[in-house]
Amino acid sequence: MPAVDKLLLEEALQDSPQTRSLLSVFEEDAGTLTDYTNQLLQAMQRVYGAQNEMCLATQQLSKQLLAYEKQNFALGKGDEEVISTLHYFSKVVDELNVLHTELAKQLADTMVLPIIQFREKDLTEVSTLKDLFGLASNEHDLSMAKYSRLPKKKENEKVKIDVVKEVAAARRKQHLSSLQYYCALNALQYRKRVAMMEPMIGFAHGQSRNGRGCREAECREKKSRQLFITPHVCWGAWVAQSVKRPTSPQDMMSRFVSLSPASGSVLSAQSLEPASDSVSSSFCPSPTCALSLSLKNK
Repeated sequence: MPAVDKLLLEEALQDSPQTRSLLSVFEEDAGTLTDYTNQLLQAMQRVYGAQNEMCLATQQLSKQLLAYEKQNFALGKGDEEVISTLHYFSKVVDELNVLHTELAKQLADTMVLPIIQFREKDLTEVSTLKDLFGLASNEHDLSMAKYSRLPKKKENEKVKIDVVKEVAAARRKQHLSSLQYYCALNALQYRKRVAMMEPMIGFAHGQSRNGRGCREAECREKKSRQLFITPHVCWGAWVAQSVKRPTSPQDMMSRFVSLSPASGSVLSAQSLEPASDSVSSSFCPSPTCALSLSLKNK
């Protein structure tokens, strides 16, 4: 069966069984489209709701990171680096929150709103015109039935004229409503293509913009991680090499204090002399253990 592109308006006046059959196909298609649009809107509203929840979650996370400084830890000595790093992470999360907020607004404007407008305007118009067409068709059928029951007597000629006028008015009303209904069904076949694509184009565009912003924030986050982790890695390497090379307790303690991360000193490769003895690379003692081993070697 060849595909049918549209309902022919010139066949609306004839109202033949073939036209009615073709009309039922278009009506079934419109009903299926209405059900699908409602389900699609629910899915899009769920995505929009999740994006709004992400905005609230990142906002709460940023506040919680800043709250670390206000905690009364029993062993809070040396937390300056953690506090400063968490402050930096809080700024990064705030930037992400701005991106998520912008994405939520864009999803509302370019994804959810178009599908709502399509449902409320186009689908509602088709549904309304269908009801009007049904009423006009019923009125026409009633007037035709009334005309067919007229007696064929000359004394009823005046009544016959009135009924004929009623039939003609009902026929014009049905014809006008059918033309409007057919036009709406034909237009729906083209509008639905745009209605299905437009929200997803808005969704993809919003995610693309948000992705670029997140990548920029991720680069800044990597830099902050390096600023926090690098001093601790260098400090651990110095402890391991201090165990490999025997030294005096006084020298070891002075170097430990001057090169520890809490002192704020910048460790470099030059400050870590290579070890002369071979020790297993898997052995990584704590500072207390390193000091006791050094005293033992002394």
